[in-house]
Amino acid sequence: PFKVGWLEEQLYLEVHHPLELDGHTQETNHPDIIDTLASIIQKQPEVVIDWEKVDSVISNATGVPVIVGSQPHSLSDFDFYKKTIRKY
Repeated sequence: PFKVGWLEEQLYLEVHHPLELDGHTQETNHPDIIDTLASIIQKQPEVVIDWEKVDSVISNATGVPVIVGSQPHSLSDFDFYKKTIRKY
């Protein structure tokens, strides 16, 4: 029900409405999405994620990839984003 992926230095999140397989609805699991994004931060602490955007993408579940994070180009970018975007 969701995909996370990189294109260049941008992190995308795509969330779909729940699917029905064999008569059972497959729910979008919010904690699984958060855990996936958190594991990216653990492996790459310089990655900055806009958690409000993540919440919006999950709520809207349009199936369209949306940029929810990035890798800063310089230390000054990193400092700026760390001050303006919260982490879970």
